[in-house]
Amino acid sequence: MKLHRWADIKNQGMTPDRIARSKARVARDALAIRLRAVREAAGMTQAELGKRATLSQSQLSRLERSANVEVSTLARYVHAAGGRLEMSAIVKGKRLTILSENEIR
Repeated sequence: MKLHRWADIKNQGMTPDRIARSKARVARDALAIRLRAVREAAGMTQAELGKRATLSQSQLSRLERSANVEVSTLARYVHAAGGRLEMSAIVKGKRLTILSENEIR
């Protein structure tokens, strides 16, 4: 079996549009995994967390699969799971708080 370097094959045969769609799909999947991990860490089902966040189970399911989530909705989700949402950026190795829980509501 012949091995190939990833750099040589990663975009082979893919149009720029297909690459963009693939990247968007990866972003959606990564966010879904992180949100699901928050819910599972709280030991809750989608229905239980949805009730606490005043979302239906189907709305919460869509939220977990979405790549474009409003900060206020994300804060409700995390708060309902018993957590606290904080957002920060790392610029030139320095962590800067962008948003803290009390600024979201």
